[in-house]
Amino acid sequence: MEVEKSRPLDAVAKMRALADAVSAEFVGRDVESQLAVTALASSANLVFIGEPGVAKSSLIRSLASKIDGGRFFYYLMTKYTTPDELLGPIDPIAFKNGTFKRMHGSWMPDSNIVFLDELFKASSATLNALLNAMNERMIVDFDGSVIDIPAISIFSASNEIPQSSDLRALYDRFAIKAFVNPISTDLIPKTVRLNVNKAREKRTVVSIDDIMMAKKAVQDYLRQNADSVADSIGEVVSLLRGEGISVSDRMAVGVDENIGYFPAVVSAYSLIFDQTPRKAAIIMARYLVDDPSAMGTFEKAIETLYPKELTIAQEKIEEATAALGAGELKKAKELAYESMNMLQDLIKSGKFDLYRNEIEMMVKREESIMEAIKQTQSIIDKAAKK
Repeated sequence: MEVEKSRPLDAVAKMRALADAVSAEFVGRDVESQLAVTALASSANLVFIGEPGVAKSSLIRSLASKIDGGRFFYYLMTKYTTPDELLGPIDPIAFKNGTFKRMHGSWMPDSNIVFLDELFKASSATLNALLNAMNERMIVDFDGSVIDIPAISIFSASNEIPQSSDLRALYDRFAIKAFVNPISTDLIPKTVRLNVNKAREKRTVVSIDDIMMAKKAVQDYLRQNADSVADSIGEVVSLLRGEGISVSDRMAVGVDENIGYFPAVVSAYSLIFDQTPRKAAIIMARYLVDDPSAMGTFEKAIETLYPKELTIAQEKIEEATAALGAGELKKAKELAYESMNMLQDLIKSGKFDLYRNEIEMMVKREESIMEAIKQTQSIIDKAAKK
């Protein structure tokens, strides 16, 4: 299917639509869908960690299936996996003639979306080869030649966090480490109904060109908002390190157009999902935490930067937007008013200056929702009079 070429901002909207299209195929996986799209738009590496059967692999496959022109490479890693299985076999005819050359076709060097399932179970030799692929998008082969890895992002999924100390360097290459839990039991009936009645509709298609244009928009956004992004990251990383949560310098400050570190990840999330850089840094800081046992410490620490009232107000705005889209005007209006009241309480408490950008952005969204409700109600009233 041929996709119309995009301008940068058009491509950003398409990335947001891609997240919606992926999440529509699951229940309770909106956050994971947004993270996967954020990884693509920032060229970041992402790993989903969780027990078997929580849709880690399915979600990445869903994402890849919606990319027109994407060359998807998947491999289930084991301790017996060799570099040849990832890079392609050595060409026997060329080798017989004294030349070291790999065959091309459908291996990592031929792919722009890479999914290495259970990566941490691979052998040391394979893991060492992959370090450069994840950090520089290249691999030095046995003969010393350099093989380019054109992957936009490298994804992985694992049932557990790596325990061995020699895997720490590899683990740190993932800018997004997301711990995926089973869906809550109250969502099981909805999930069963979705799977039984899953519509075979035309899927949203995003092209590789769209992704590259979105990447450019993210880089432009980072340059234009460098001070805000830098200050926000400094605030968040300082907080995490102060609580004993390790964040490497490479991840905290790295800026590279081909590899997404935390500055690019924050910029991508901020731009695509309409958040201030500070709010984006606070949200994405969760995915710098490399051990679920540290989440309790993280939650308490991060609340000092972003109070629960703002989070709840944001959630009510999202619920109001969804209700408006479903035509539930009364519910949308009630939720918008509830959000407004929470923000007013924050302002009265003297916290406006601390969260000025976040509050102002939420107020604009609330006003937009109320205006949409007013216009929709007007249309309904006029239709009723005819």
